[in-house]
Amino acid sequence: MQRPDVIALRQFYSAALGRKVKQRLRHILLETWPEHEGETILGLGYATPLLRALERAQGKRAAIIAGMPAAQGAIYWPIHTDNRSFLMNEQNLPLRDNSVNRVVMLHMFEHCHEPEKLLAECYRILVPGGRVIIIVPNRRGVWQSLGETPYTQGTPYRSSQLKQLLNAEEFTLREMRTALFALPVAHPIMLRIWEMWERLFGLICWGMGGVVVIEAEKQIYAAIPEPVFKKKRQARWSGAAVSAG
Repeated sequence: MQRPDVIALRQFYSAALGRKVKQRLRHILLETWPEHEGETILGLGYATPLLRALERAQGKRAAIIAGMPAAQGAIYWPIHTDNRSFLMNEQNLPLRDNSVNRVVMLHMFEHCHEPEKLLAECYRILVPGGRVIIIVPNRRGVWQSLGETPYTQGTPYRSSQLKQLLNAEEFTLREMRTALFALPVAHPIMLRIWEMWERLFGLICWGMGGVVVIEAEKQIYAAIPEPVFKKKRQARWSGAAVSAG
């Protein structure tokens, strides 16, 4: 299905239903990343609704930038200061190796034709111990098939599929959950009971949320050196053999 453009995405998050979605995802992001002072954070896709929450939490003590794919289009962000958004190719991110502390993806992964290459690029630019959060439509949830929202477009994923892709690119899984249990309906009654619905069904149907939110970490493991005693023992044995000769 066709990818939503940046104008459609901005209109969705400006409307009543989109504001509820934005509020819920912001809460999860700040709960997962309560501290990010002095870090470099990259948003990929249309992550600006979430990046704004991170910026408010830390002010100018975190360097936050937004990369938007050419097929989607880009907007000026943030509107209150110098632009920090840019067009990019997800298979060749214009950033140096080990230059970013955290990456958050929204409306990105489900539209990527080669997700392995995107994850490899994220691994390349992340510092050791850097983290990535991916928010993607849940194949088991109703948001990917019901209503007219950006979450009905692109390829939905199961949590097991995401885990497999992350493991293949050497990421270590930290946390996984689903969210958006309320129906994707902008009716006033649904909007009034949104929080109650989210809490109730989050308890009894925790795997059936409209999106999967998964956090992973880039971990670098040191190689185990060859034991020195083996080399010494070989050297003594060679010396003994020469003496005997």
